[in-house]
Amino acid sequence: MSLSAFAVPDQRITMAASPGSTLASSKAINQRTGMNPMQGKFVIAKKTEVKVDDFGTSSWLSNPPSTGTRQLTVIDVNLDPGKGHNFHKHPDQEEVILVITGEVEQWIDREKRILGSGDCAFIPAGVVHASFNAGQNRAKIIAILGPCVGPIGYELVDLANDALWRTLRK
Repeated sequence: MSLSAFAVPDQRITMAASPGSTLASSKAINQRTGMNPMQGKFVIAKKTEVKVDDFGTSSWLSNPPSTGTRQLTVIDVNLDPGKGHNFHKHPDQEEVILVITGEVEQWIDREKRILGSGDCAFIPAGVVHASFNAGQNRAKIIAILGPCVGPIGYELVDLANDALWRTLRK
């Protein structure tokens, strides 16, 4: 039988745990969040808190305080026309930026591309990047970062005023 990269043979996997194993201890309630770390959670976008930023809006779809996640922070970002999330880096986090709607001028280090709906960018940890709305209408992106860092699952070093990055778009 040959398998493609996405095919999985039809089989069931049964897992058993000894009392001290990670699987057994995952049933314990996380004392900080009050959630079972192995329990899923639905997040309703309309019910998340929306933060107004100088570039548009953002809301946390998943981070340690909201879902108890430890590995992925997910942020819904809306970029107003002509605005953007200026040059910055996440020293210890990788990031995937997925364009949902609109056109986004995406920078990874000194390379720029215009991304549209369905396109994405992968940014390794510590790499400078920026996202700007290149269209006439609001652009929507989903930013996924991991692993979670700090109490909110997110770290950022702002480089917008650094001489190199301040003049790159001019």
